Amino acid sequence: MSIGCYGTSSKQPTWCPRNCTCDGEKISVSCKDSNFTEIPPDLPTSVRILELSQNKLKKISNRTFIKFQNLTSLSLNENEISVIEKDAFKGLDNLQRLWELILDKNSISSIQGGIFADVSSLQILRLSYNRLQYIDERTFSGLDHLSFLSLNNFGLKDADPDVFQGLQSLRTLNLMNNELRVINASSFPLHFLENITRLYLANNPFECSCELFWFKNWINE
Repeated sequence: MSIGCYGTSSKQPTWCPRNCTCDGEKISVSCKDSNFTEIPPDLPTSVRILELSQNKLKKISNRTFIKFQNLTSLSLNENEISVIEKDAFKGLDNLQRLWELILDKNSISSIQGGIFADVSSLQILRLSYNRLQYIDERTFSGLDHLSFLSLNNFGLKDADPDVFQGLQSLRTLNLMNNELRVINASSFPLHFLENITRLYLANNPFECSCELFWFKNWINE
């Protein structure tokens, strides 16, 4: 006789946490909309795809995911996360598989510089619909492989002039629906302008000033 997870089919893997659904072939765990206030303690360390969206998580503590060295995709969107501790991803130096991190629709108001340095394999980072109003120069340092970054819909007013300097692989950047008035030329270095294929800037209150002439010229080229 096989024993499934609480509230799920008997075909669920025996290692599946309570109130979650799992796929044994993909080694995925979905604990979506399960009212969790913290990371389930009985998650299998071999999990590759982890979905914890639509819960009630309030912070990502230091070294939260240190046991999960096989993660490829981590979804934490639509929670109540307001704090990401400095060493939240510390200890994941060997985690070279994580390519997608989703943090949309939380209550994050600040992100410390270099916080993603230990997940340098990231290709997709979603931070939309948070409460960030400023982005530090080192926020995305170490993300050499990042190709997709969404920073739309959170009232962003300013960003350090060098914030995108190290993003050598970035192809898509979404800055729509913020409060940006000026884009510094130093924010978009030459390698950025040469590599970017999709840049979304609609619905920002840009000022018509000399500081934007370089941007107009680039668009017209």
